[in-house]
Amino acid sequence: MGHDLTWRPWGQLAYSIRTGRAAFDHVFDSALFPYLSEHREAAAVFNEAMTAVSTMDAVAVLKAYDFSEIRTLVDVGGGHGLLLATILKTNTEMRGILFDLPHAASGASELLQREGVAERCAVVPGDFFQSIPGGGDAYLMKLILNNFDDVRSSQLLGNCSRVMRPCAKLLVIDRVIPAGDDADIGKFADLEMLVLTPGGRERTEAEFRQLYEEAGLELARIIPTRSLNCIVEGIRR
Repeated sequence: MGHDLTWRPWGQLAYSIRTGRAAFDHVFDSALFPYLSEHREAAAVFNEAMTAVSTMDAVAVLKAYDFSEIRTLVDVGGGHGLLLATILKTNTEMRGILFDLPHAASGASELLQREGVAERCAVVPGDFFQSIPGGGDAYLMKLILNNFDDVRSSQLLGNCSRVMRPCAKLLVIDRVIPAGDDADIGKFADLEMLVLTPGGRERTEAEFRQLYEEAGLELARIIPTRSLNCIVEGIRR
């Protein structure tokens, strides 16, 4: 939180509120993810932060969801792979595919080896706006959609839907904003997305449902976890 990646854009919160645009782009003259791809030190800080968040979330997700029927799990935008590794360790018959941009995926092999699951997990670098690996029984996205506006999120979900078999599942792990004006930590996170990302946002159940329908997916259920996030389960029609 004290790194320039976050500190300086938050210092320009008023800019984002006035314009609706990302303060990050205003400060660094670049969007967040292109910036990370060109600045290795900043990318290392960001990726380690995402791994730290996954440390808090992984156990909560495992306790909330039964992964036992999934043979191949594709983690889309999975970073260094801590969440996927945690799931694989508990489900010893499962195989995994970790898919992310090269600067994120490059740090995954060491973690997967350390966690003892490297032989059951392929690391595939790539851009999920271009294509997504097929062959999964379920597709996992943790704190990914909240980085993008509805147009980009719909494109990403559509890319998933196109490679998913009928009845395959999509598991989006994200905050779900409750209706009404009561205080909620997700609303603070919504400001974070406004400041750091081009159009990113947290969403309500109704907003998730609309995105899923546009991608040919059915929102089956929303499963709360012991963390701040929920599992928004979708099924390929």
